Amino acid sequence: DQTTAQVGQWRRMIGAPMLKEGVPLGAIAVAWPEPGETPQNQADLLRTFADQAVIAIENVRLFNETKEALEKQTATSEVLRAISGSPTSTAPVFQAIAERSMGLCDAQFGFVFTYDGEWIRLGCNVGISAEYMQAIASHFPMRPGGHSVTALTIDSGQVVNVADVQALEGNRLAQAARIANFRAALGVPMLRQGEVIGAIVVGRAEVGEFDAHEIDLLQTFADQAVIAIENVRLFNETRQSLERQTATSEILRVISESPTDVQPVLNAVAQRAGVLCRADGARVWLLRDGQLRAMTSYGPSYAASPDDVLALRRSSIAGRAVLDKRCIHVEDIVPLLDTEYPDVRAIQARIHFRTALNVPLLREGEAIGVIALLRSEVRPFAPAEIALVQTFADQAVIAIENVRLFNETKEALDRQTATANILRVIAGSPADVQPVLDAIVRSAAQLFGRRCAIRLVEEGTLRRKAISDVVPGGFDGAESLPIDRDSLVGAVALDRRALQVSDTRSPEAPLHARMHADRLSYRAIATAPLLRESMVLGVLSVSSAEPGVMSGEQMDLLATFADQAVIAIENVRLFKETKEALERQTATTDVLKVISESPADVQPVFDIIAERAARLCRAEFGLVFQFDGEWLHVVSSFGVDPRKVSDMLSVFPMRADGPAISARAIRSGNAVNLADLAAESDADYPPIMKAAARKADFRSVLSVPMVHDQRVIGAINVNRAAPGRFADKEVQLLQTFARQAVIAIENVRLFKEAQEARAAAETANEAKSSFL
Repeated sequence: DQTTAQVGQWRRMIGAPMLKEGVPLGAIAVAWPEPGETPQNQADLLRTFADQAVIAIENVRLFNETKEALEKQTATSEVLRAISGSPTSTAPVFQAIAERSMGLCDAQFGFVFTYDGEWIRLGCNVGISAEYMQAIASHFPMRPGGHSVTALTIDSGQVVNVADVQALEGNRLAQAARIANFRAALGVPMLRQGEVIGAIVVGRAEVGEFDAHEIDLLQTFADQAVIAIENVRLFNETRQSLERQTATSEILRVISESPTDVQPVLNAVAQRAGVLCRADGARVWLLRDGQLRAMTSYGPSYAASPDDVLALRRSSIAGRAVLDKRCIHVEDIVPLLDTEYPDVRAIQARIHFRTALNVPLLREGEAIGVIALLRSEVRPFAPAEIALVQTFADQAVIAIENVRLFNETKEALDRQTATANILRVIAGSPADVQPVLDAIVRSAAQLFGRRCAIRLVEEGTLRRKAISDVVPGGFDGAESLPIDRDSLVGAVALDRRALQVSDTRSPEAPLHARMHADRLSYRAIATAPLLRESMVLGVLSVSSAEPGVMSGEQMDLLATFADQAVIAIENVRLFKETKEALERQTATTDVLKVISESPADVQPVFDIIAERAARLCRAEFGLVFQFDGEWLHVVSSFGVDPRKVSDMLSVFPMRADGPAISARAIRSGNAVNLADLAAESDADYPPIMKAAARKADFRSVLSVPMVHDQRVIGAINVNRAAPGRFADKEVQLLQTFARQAVIAIENVRLFKEAQEARAAAETANEAKSSFL
């Protein structure tokens, strides 16, 4: 005080405090250059002035508070009006908040940011220079954890009040502040149930913290911003829920209207998913033959064609979704093209997408396809959008299943009808397999839409027995094919397994198919062997002029047709065997009857044996020979044309060492079964005998010896014009006839011996009687 008194040249001073309810607001002081006591009246006057000053200060404070309250009320009213006028968008609300925050806080700029728990996005900005906006725009969206006022506010969930940002050494925020030419910054979080969902940030050029009033004001705006965000969220959720419900209802309607065709459903799924998820493109892939085939698409840049296929590999997003059987969400594909998804590089270079969502179509835990959505910018799909696509995927699976079940039911009915028709033909043709084979090829051609043929194994070849249509000039047009690997059906017969070739001209086709590709009348073929206890009876084949693959169900049906052909063949075989067995039994019974009726004459037995043997063995003629120990005699014949067989019979009687086939049977005591006499060596059968056989018009011969007590007493021959060995059952039949012939010969011998004995006894008795 002494120093100030000397400087101010005053000696006496009086002071009075300015008190408001005992709280000092300031003071008034009066000084005089002369020393002395201050009169009481002057002291009272000074206190009066102090009271008046307090009144003035209070008036100004109340006025300013009233003015600020009015401004705040006006600002909040305007924000509320913006909220009520923008139920579907937060942009007008954020704009109003940023403007009012900047104005009421005397700030240079204002920001509103949103935060979704992962990314901070710029919602609105006011008062920002183009230079500063360019500097910060590239950083958004950004993750929290930085050193900016925004990041600090969102990280902490607290008010961040910085008096001088430029004073923060080594901080990127200081550099940004110098670019934007601001000093103080204030950040207030937007809280929803204690969770940070954004922030309001303001800044001004003067150094100094923002006061409590300004903080309170921004907190009010933050609360209003939360209200606006919630309103928009609830409105959008309600609208999206309605849109999704409408979309799912529309898809269900399409499903109900398309019980036989899944394509309209897939088209609706791609379009609705693309629109509701705000995607730039959408595509539906289905798993076909180990590949993903594009079925439909949405968006002009993502158009799909039937030729679009993807290999089922983890190096594509769709392939990975199918293999992993889970949703694959790629927020930015560009950094992953070389490492994770090299198969996507070509399509990414063509349509320049960044974000991708692929949701698999799961049926009983197995992936059958995928829905793919793309965005041209880095903008991840929200959980609600992913859930919506999963709903669409479930609906697509329902549609696919419905169509599959409908088609399976229809196909099952068609198959049942076809098999029932074939079984009816089988039942109506117990003795003839041809009507059954014709019915099978007709039914197979109708069900498969392809040409069908059946070949049966006959005489070492595959002979065509039935065909649904005839394409002249084709390799398949041959009546018979060798059983070798030079043909598809030959390979099937050798391997005894089904074979399918999707394209006979493709490099992957079997060698025998490619060798004859130019002369084949078909491009695709599927075959099934006709198997009876691992023995091949023939081959059933369906072929098409166009390449293509038959499904597993179709191959199963083809096997069913093959089984029915085997059943028909077996039925006919068993019928014929039963008929033949009955004929043989009848024949042997007839022979036994003749034997019983001719006890003294073997010739009727020889005659019926020759006749029955020729008929039952399907031979042109039959012969019976008797051997007396030195000479071989022809004792009976059936079906013999004397003009043709005269040369052959002229050599009889013949010694047992002669060249006749019957002589060989008698010498060996075993049956002789020649498939082709003309093919035998001249050493065994001289040319004169072969010439006689040609004149008699026969090629194959079966000769069975008649043996009694290990002694050959004759032979039975049957001769056929066609070459080929006689069947075992035919050999057995002749052996039965041979035993019956032996019985007949022995019966006649015994009968004659008995007669001779009786005659001798009668003669002896007569002589004895005469003697007596």
